[in-house]
Amino acid sequence: MSLRTLALSSLLLLPACGKGSADSAKADAKTTKAAPAKAPPGSIPKNRLPPGDPHAAPPPGEKEMPTKPPLMESAPGSFDLTVDGKLAHYRRIPTGQNRAVALDEAGVSRVTVAAAESDEGWPHIRLVLDGFRPDEAEYPLTLSSTAKDGPKITLRYQVGERRIYQLDPDKGANAEVTLEAFEGPTLRGSFEGTLAPTAAGLGDAVPVKGKFSVELGLRNVKPGPIPAGAKEAPSDEEAAPPEAGADAKAGTPPKGADTKAPAEPPEH
Repeated sequence: MSLRTLALSSLLLLPACGKGSADSAKADAKTTKAAPAKAPPGSIPKNRLPPGDPHAAPPPGEKEMPTKPPLMESAPGSFDLTVDGKLAHYRRIPTGQNRAVALDEAGVSRVTVAAAESDEGWPHIRLVLDGFRPDEAEYPLTLSSTAKDGPKITLRYQVGERRIYQLDPDKGANAEVTLEAFEGPTLRGSFEGTLAPTAAGLGDAVPVKGKFSVELGLRNVKPGPIPAGAKEAPSDEEAAPPEAGADAKAGTPPKGADTKAPAEPPEH
């Protein structure tokens, strides 16, 4: 091969090699990721949810909100319910659902007693006595859902949003309520009967038995008499703690105070 042929072949190969090198450099540039720039101290990432968003993480240094809701306020008292032979102690007694109300101008008088097994609200039991004032009754007193006269009784047992059982005389679901006493704002009593399902597919009627002693919120209803010997609630003056220095001014030590001289501090 002559020198002229070799020189011509070299000239033809140079453009192809240069194009391959350029394409390789472009490919390397695409595959190589630039190092992310460091954010200045104290800056917030752009993808962070705004403050107050329920799905946002808490700011640095703050604790996360508890996932379980806090316990709701309950009225003083107790409520035991037996459904189909199974006893449960209902610890949630909502203050707003345990009330005795009398509106004379509207001709309304009603007592509501209700409780739930847990803070989630289910299962739930509610007893309503329409046309009844606890401060005008004599105790003990027995009421029946089959009686034509007297207060109207409503008893509703709810397991969930769509599973409900209630009194239904047409289905033979009736109940008796016995009120034992009304002392102060506290109503004590019991009930027993049968509740029918409100929809098909919920099974047969279930026997229920309950016993309660709950403090009612009173509206235009007077508290019942306190039995002799029972402790009454202290008045505001009796419940209030003594002012600071009041015992010292009177020259007497406060109640429960140690009258002995304080011990000498240890020597160091």
